[in-house]
Amino acid sequence: MSSKVGISQLASTKTDATRDATTTRPIISSITRPPRLPVWPVFPGLLLSLLDLLKFPVSLSARLEDSTFGGRVSPMSFPKEQNTSPFIMLVHHRHRFESWNVIVRKATELLLPEGFPAHPHRGFETLTICLKGGMTHRDSMGVKQRYGRGVESWVQWLKAGRGVLHEEFWAADLSVDQELYQIWIDSPKSLKMCEPDLKLLGDGRGIEATSKGEGCEEVVIQRPWNDGGSETSVRIIKLKRSSTQDGIYHASIPPSHSTVILYVKSGSGGGSNGVSINSSSFVPVHSYAILQPGVVEFTVSLEKDGKGEAEILLLTGRPLGHNVVAAGSFVMNSEAEIQQANIDYSKGEMGRPWDHKISDEEWRREVADHWEKMERRN
Repeated sequence: MSSKVGISQLASTKTDATRDATTTRPIISSITRPPRLPVWPVFPGLLLSLLDLLKFPVSLSARLEDSTFGGRVSPMSFPKEQNTSPFIMLVHHRHRFESWNVIVRKATELLLPEGFPAHPHRGFETLTICLKGGMTHRDSMGVKQRYGRGVESWVQWLKAGRGVLHEEFWAADLSVDQELYQIWIDSPKSLKMCEPDLKLLGDGRGIEATSKGEGCEEVVIQRPWNDGGSETSVRIIKLKRSSTQDGIYHASIPPSHSTVILYVKSGSGGGSNGVSINSSSFVPVHSYAILQPGVVEFTVSLEKDGKGEAEILLLTGRPLGHNVVAAGSFVMNSEAEIQQANIDYSKGEMGRPWDHKISDEEWRREVADHWEKMERRN
């Protein structure tokens, strides 16, 4: 997905680093509550943002967004100074497309389509995880994919390499409710100009769910290539605390993964919304924590006196150790490489944008015609 705000520094709320209850060693470097922007549908999203501005508890707008309204997106561009390599950005989408609201939807679509028209990527990978609903994808390689909940695959991993254009539109026919994560993962220098590729993943095919004790489920999403790409771990953790379930997750981090990011999608218990790290540091809902390098073990739990559920996204990775220059939807190692990416895009080296309203037959014909012209030109 294209995100002009994704690479820019975003206004956010941060707290100071917190420490483990039993040691003086800092566990959490920072906790950030990123902005949530109203869209799809705009008016409920504005209402939820107004509640936040009026200083209502964040738990109220989070609960209404998750259970009823949707209508917001939260782009999280990780601070460069904290070295979150190989992770560049995380976006959390939560939308709702009511069939009865067709008039407002059609009017809104004149200004903002229900998705992302053709746009380019180079030098990194996108991981799109559908939590509700799904997406329809078409690209400049002539590939069309449909994935989401209710179909065979619900995760797409795209390796942009030297460059690809793609469009992504919400598959509103799969579900009124739409929710997903998109994670931007940097590529090592050796893969920044490789051939683009993409894979669909589903349960038992690159995605494994296991029980981690009473009231704890871990879903692990594995990178589908063995080509020397970024070393990462992507996990969705679901906790449930009750009189018979502890709802505690014991995280074990590979020693080489000095980047650890934890995002709280939802969480309730003990009158608060969020989760506790090592039973001492609280991370509120719709916030992310960056942990200190070198942390290899910690626990995530609901409050001891509370009953409820929580869901978190845990990202860990081995830093690439190279310079990162990002502009728009290109992620390279130097300004010169960014300039070259813009030149290549303007010359059609990544493909040509198409009108998202055209049929599949017209789109395939446009893609094929473009590459035939490029071949003749070269």
